[in-house]
Amino acid sequence: MGKLYAHTVKISTLQAFEVDCMYHLFATYYENTQKEKFLKDLLNKDKVILLRDKYEKKIRGFSTIKFMDINIQGKKVYGLFSGDTVIDADYWGQTALTMEFFKVQMFFKFKHPFNGFYWFLISKGFKTYLLLTNNYQNYFPRFDKETPRKHKMIIDGLAHQIFGETYDSNSGLLKCANLYERLKGEVAPIDDHALKNPNIKYFQDKNPNWIEGEELCCIGRVDYGLVTKYLSRTYKKRLKPVFKLSWFKSSSY
Repeated sequence: MGKLYAHTVKISTLQAFEVDCMYHLFATYYENTQKEKFLKDLLNKDKVILLRDKYEKKIRGFSTIKFMDINIQGKKVYGLFSGDTVIDADYWGQTALTMEFFKVQMFFKFKHPFNGFYWFLISKGFKTYLLLTNNYQNYFPRFDKETPRKHKMIIDGLAHQIFGETYDSNSGLLKCANLYERLKGEVAPIDDHALKNPNIKYFQDKNPNWIEGEELCCIGRVDYGLVTKYLSRTYKKRLKPVFKLSWFKSSSY
């Protein structure tokens, strides 16, 4: 398995062979796919994070991005919508996408420091939802807190802007079974062990028909507290191998 690196480009700069590679990868992991629809959806986005093998330079994953804005209680609120996202299973567990996505968010936040800014994502599977719960301090919906009215309005506003009547405000779900792509059955199953995680159990309870293509609409607030949390997590991850090596050396004498 190679190492991934990430870079963000405008959709308009993609080459035809790159788009073909992206679709082939997407169709590998999602059912009910059609290239025409994939292309239409891609052209409706602003940018895409490409994940490439560091040595082969081939595309091994991607995540599309759309910037949005809505008016909430008389104030402009921005949203960053994560569209189609997929990573080759051989590269799962690497952090290139997370790091690049973090940089995209913070660059936009620095340009709009006085406006609310939220990551808006739709979860086809629990792994996507865990990206939210593991990396954001302020996110909704969540198992341990009711969604405040303001944040419910933000979710509803962003969801209606993109998906219209396929979004059900009462449940917070996209009622789009058989209309949109869905994860293939063998990808990211929820077993009894996974359900011990309260976030995964909440996702399952909130969106029991995820395997059929229904999707949970969520937001995570992008603020400067996110910088602190992200850098802290990254620092600890990088220190872990150092501590393990130091302990091994000292205990070997």
